[in-house]
Amino acid sequence: MGRHVKKRGGGGGLAASLRAMLGGAAAKTAIAAATKGGSPAAAKKLVKKTAAGLNMATSIAAIQKQARQLDQLRRRVEQETAAREAAEKEAKAARARDGPVVTALRDRYRPEKRTLLVGEGNLSFALALARTWAAAAPAVDAAGGECEDYVEDGPDGAVAVNLVATVYDRPEDLYAKYAEAAVNAAELEALGATVRYGVDATKLHTPTQITLHGCGQGGALGAADIVAFHFPHAGLGIKDQDRNIRANQQLLLDFFASAKLLLAPPPKGGAAKRAAKTDDEDEDDGEGTKRPGARKRATNKKATASLPEVGDGGGEIHMTVRRGEPYDSWQIVKLARSVGLALVNAVRFDPRAFPGYEHRRTIGAVPGVSNLHNEEIMPKRCVTYIFQRGVPPPLPANAKHAKSA
Repeated sequence: MGRHVKKRGGGGGLAASLRAMLGGAAAKTAIAAATKGGSPAAAKKLVKKTAAGLNMATSIAAIQKQARQLDQLRRRVEQETAAREAAEKEAKAARARDGPVVTALRDRYRPEKRTLLVGEGNLSFALALARTWAAAAPAVDAAGGECEDYVEDGPDGAVAVNLVATVYDRPEDLYAKYAEAAVNAAELEALGATVRYGVDATKLHTPTQITLHGCGQGGALGAADIVAFHFPHAGLGIKDQDRNIRANQQLLLDFFASAKLLLAPPPKGGAAKRAAKTDDEDEDDGEGTKRPGARKRATNKKATASLPEVGDGGGEIHMTVRRGEPYDSWQIVKLARSVGLALVNAVRFDPRAFPGYEHRRTIGAVPGVSNLHNEEIMPKRCVTYIFQRGVPPPLPANAKHAKSA
């Protein structure tokens, strides 16, 4: 009896070892075999057999896990490939629909030109210009300029030293409306551009408003090669369309009058530029497009027939708007001519020519209200009017004789 108990006690020591080695159901099986009268050698043999089975099960589980991971990876690759193919298909369809990228406007912006951008919103247009210049040349080699302290060469990487981007809002309000504006501003400044906040587009001539590169405080008067206001809007939220039109007309009229004072004179020996025929086949005199509904064109032509039709060849004012109402009713060209500006060209505004540009409305990016992409301003939907100071056309010969008489 005592020997039997001792033998079972030995089995208890073996059971502890089995639990440590195997654990769980496998240990119970081996322990049962060892304590049922089997020899320790038989128990050890059973342990090896059970362990081999467990290793095989573990290997199978690992293979199955890898198979699931590979399947997930395959599905993700298929999804990404499908998305890329869909994007390429859409891009191809867009190219077919909208034609080749129109670069006529982009080509007018060069790093050596003193450029003032007004009402920039999220600053993405200014950044698109600066990045384009940076990709074309690592540093600015600026030439010309009327100011004595004009910098001949910008520091390395400062390709946008002649670019001033302004916004109407204060920084805290701007960043609340456009989350990306802070990052865009930082990159612009790193590329040498100047970013100004709280700038009123109707008071650009005020000395404290704008300083152009190399011209000293208040040196913007008569120094700008380009003053651009893309997609202007008063942003007053007026529901009545007639009042809304009048409010925006007043904004544009005041802007034209102020921006005109900033335009650089024509280059020495340069000739005045007669108003050019627009390179947009759908445009006429800039007061709408050749389609039903453009009712005011004849009236506008008659009202502006005696106004300047020749640009002086100096600085330019660029204004971009969408086509259609209410923008056609703003009568932009008529407003510009009323303050002595001449329309010298009208080109399509193609956002594809400015990689990184993201159009935003005055209210900011509001889901369900404003489109976060550029569908609203794709080619054939927007036009940029280019103005210069107008030069009165020469008087007819009979008018000269009548005046002298």
